[in-house]
Amino acid sequence: GVYGGNPFVDTVANYPKDPFYDYAFWKDLASTYGPAWVLLTSLAARLAGDGIIANVILFKLIPGIFLFASFGVIALILKQNAPERALPAVYLLAWNPMVLFETFGNGHNDMSMVFFVLLAALFLVRKQHVLSILALILGALFKFIPLMLLPAAGLICLRDLDGWKARLRLVAVSALLSAAVITAVYAPFWHGWETLT
Repeated sequence: GVYGGNPFVDTVANYPKDPFYDYAFWKDLASTYGPAWVLLTSLAARLAGDGIIANVILFKLIPGIFLFASFGVIALILKQNAPERALPAVYLLAWNPMVLFETFGNGHNDMSMVFFVLLAALFLVRKQHVLSILALILGALFKFIPLMLLPAAGLICLRDLDGWKARLRLVAVSALLSAAVITAVYAPFWHGWETLT
């Protein structure tokens, strides 16, 4: 974000004069995060500049925003199916000590991924099948775990549809849109197939 390098190819070791160099744990490894997370944090790094406090606050605020957005998604999911459980469910996530520690204490990106998994569940409940698949793809562009939910979501979507024509259309549209999103998000970092390793 600051040097215009490619975090999927370049490593922290390439920038030994950076003021945050000593804080980096994995100096010889390329980024293990998805390109959507890297794009978001690149912008945050540019905004925060060289200030340690500014970077710490911003890098904890980003997962916090995803956490608060997740509250809204949970409320929307349950408002439709079990409105009496919406508030307790939001509280269950909002006051979960592990979630709070990982989100605000460590600033991990897990809540960005969880947000998109919840969004996929919301779209499944609303029978918005293509959007459900796209939400999981977006989540995987933050952290790969939502890819493991793709087969289950796909089967739920296919089960909800009547006839092979509707099912084939779902698969084709989802595949094309997913490929377009993946291509767009990976494009700034593409350095051949090694980018994906």
